Amino acid sequence: MQVSSGGVQQSVAPDYAREAALSSNPDLCWFSDEQGAIVIDRTTRQTHVLNTRAALLLLLCDGSRDFGAILHEASSLACTDTDVADNAADNTVCDRQWIEQAIDKRLIESGGQVATTPTILSGKKLRRLAQSLLEADLAAEAKRCALSLVTTSPGKSANWYLLGDIEHALGDFRAAKRAYERYVDLDPDNLTISHLVTALSEEPPPSKAPIDYVRQTFDDYADTFDQSLLEDLGYQTPDLIAKAVFKFLPKAANSLKVADLGCGTGLMAKALASRAGSICGVDLSCQMMSKALSTGLYNEIHVAEITKWLAADDRLFDLILAADVLVYFGALESLFTLARARMHRESIFAFSVEQSNQPGFDLTVTGRYAHHPQYIEGLASNCGLKILSMKSKTLRYEYANPVSGLVVVVKPA
Repeated sequence: MQVSSGGVQQSVAPDYAREAALSSNPDLCWFSDEQGAIVIDRTTRQTHVLNTRAALLLLLCDGSRDFGAILHEASSLACTDTDVADNAADNTVCDRQWIEQAIDKRLIESGGQVATTPTILSGKKLRRLAQSLLEADLAAEAKRCALSLVTTSPGKSANWYLLGDIEHALGDFRAAKRAYERYVDLDPDNLTISHLVTALSEEPPPSKAPIDYVRQTFDDYADTFDQSLLEDLGYQTPDLIAKAVFKFLPKAANSLKVADLGCGTGLMAKALASRAGSICGVDLSCQMMSKALSTGLYNEIHVAEITKWLAADDRLFDLILAADVLVYFGALESLFTLARARMHRESIFAFSVEQSNQPGFDLTVTGRYAHHPQYIEGLASNCGLKILSMKSKTLRYEYANPVSGLVVVVKPA
């Protein structure tokens, strides 16, 4: 999305007849509020954010007035924008410059014979505009659209979901919680948003995320998972874990017996397939496991909760992996104990966690758990594990901000 503002800049006047009628581009759609208007050109997909004065001028360009008539009528109207001069002469100069720029940017056309006004956006189209603005890092403008949506259609859960996401991106987590709560009132079966409400509350967090929430999240996410993580979020955890593990493997080791916990679509298996003799994948999500199976890298897969699977399986593995999985667990004592029981003396357990500055662990505003390095150190020691490597890395990006985590490699002490 290309975005321009409604401010005034010096420009060379375009070549047009000033006595010709001016009309708005018929391909324009817009949303307006007390701050002005957000206008999108359906042909070029360019978006323009206009202040109230610019929005007024665009409305005056309805095909019934020429340049002079528009300036005359605009000069008689009070200006409420603080960035425009108070006296009429300066207003007229600013208005003239803005119209010239608007013609240059195809907001306004000269010589139009048909009365035109921009199409007003509402409903699904306004939601799409808000989502596009959010993706373009224009969360404040997206919020204006979302507030209009929840005001005009408060019974539509999608509007509250969108407002919650926008408030979340703006860092107003109390407002995000209120919006998500309204969403849950309308759609109580959405476990993802229910979990986010929990994460945004000030209550002590549960010891792990609800199983049904994790399963629902990744069943819904399976079809777009790889593209979203790799292209949109800059996800690199599997590669970081693989590089960390390779440093502690014998060069000749290429037939390892591997357990891939929370294997998802198989990204971790792809990162270390050259060193594996067999890979066993475990995941809660049937849809994700279907994607993993299609890679052809897994010798066996199990749809199961990983601690229950570790407790039930009695095999020993050369390598146990948990990439971006422990973020759904707060307390890790049980998982570490069970993983240690599946290791022989030379086994390696490698995993990632998001890094917390709080002691122990905490449930972050993203709905994911984060762990303090000292918690990991103490836990490893208590479970009879020796830390070979623990390094802080950027695991992925959230709203264009790096997510810091720990990539850890341990073995039996």
